[in-house]
Amino acid sequence: MRRTLEAIFRRIWSLCILLILLPLIGVGIAYLLPRSYSSSATIWALHRYTVVGSTGPESNLDATPSQTQTNALLELLHTRQFALNVARNTGLDQELSSSLAYKVNNLLRPGDVEDAVVSEVSSKIVVTPDGYNLLSISYANGNPQIAQRIVQNVITEYSGQSTNLSLYDGQRLLDSYQKELTKAKQGYNDAVVAEAGYLKGHPDALRTDAPYDPNYARLHANTQQAQTSFQNIQTSIDNLRQQLASLGQGANDLFKVIDSTSDAKPVARMKSILLCAGVGLGCAVAAIVLYLVIAVRRDRAVYTASQIQLVTSLPILMQAPYIKESTNILSIE
Repeated sequence: MRRTLEAIFRRIWSLCILLILLPLIGVGIAYLLPRSYSSSATIWALHRYTVVGSTGPESNLDATPSQTQTNALLELLHTRQFALNVARNTGLDQELSSSLAYKVNNLLRPGDVEDAVVSEVSSKIVVTPDGYNLLSISYANGNPQIAQRIVQNVITEYSGQSTNLSLYDGQRLLDSYQKELTKAKQGYNDAVVAEAGYLKGHPDALRTDAPYDPNYARLHANTQQAQTSFQNIQTSIDNLRQQLASLGQGANDLFKVIDSTSDAKPVARMKSILLCAGVGLGCAVAAIVLYLVIAVRRDRAVYTASQIQLVTSLPILMQAPYIKESTNILSIE
């Protein structure tokens, strides 16, 4: 402990300057960094995001409309095609391709720019539910025009693709029902023809006083069963079409834009200033700790008898007591 304190007080002013200088350098670097500009938009979720599946309309009833639409939009942003559509005609690809470091070495491949665009869109666009129905979309970029175009494209692509995706399973189910309906109709027609043919050869089967005819009873039961199956499938198709029609009104039925895309505004630098200052302070503390470790390890001074025994095995013949400075000062006249 004594060695450490001596090392600290031996360079006390240098260490203090280091603690102050490095955070100031970090603040200066934060001011020299290029500014970011943020653009945002606010939309009103009219209802929960719903997908029409095999069990009918499916949605998370425990979440608010804004939460379900936020989750749906975030999942879309993590798909490659959706991210590329959002970045199309915004200039983001040119900006990222010019900033890629390995372009200098002529190692830039066509897929590298697309990968950078997908990573930028999926990680930098922020979608936040701000209430029961309200959610906001924001994006920050060094170019204010690009930031504004990206947010606009997010809303456009979301309104265009969300409805198609929510109806995708329903459309596939409708096609499956149509095939089943065709088979059920054919089965019903065959059952009706078989029953009519049997009655043509056995007209007495319909008489109430006629004896029980098991063959006719079987054919008539088949006809009724085929008719019921056909009607059930037709009812399912009608209900599914009604559900698809209610969700097929596009973005006008899904959400409404409350605050249109705002002009990109400079992002406050306080966060980056604090971050750079903290990094500078951390580097200063690390440098001081390293200095103290080196100074203490290189200190070969001996302060106690026990420390002498660590250096040599010779016996100690004499030891002067440690004399503290007297607090009483005598004046000699």
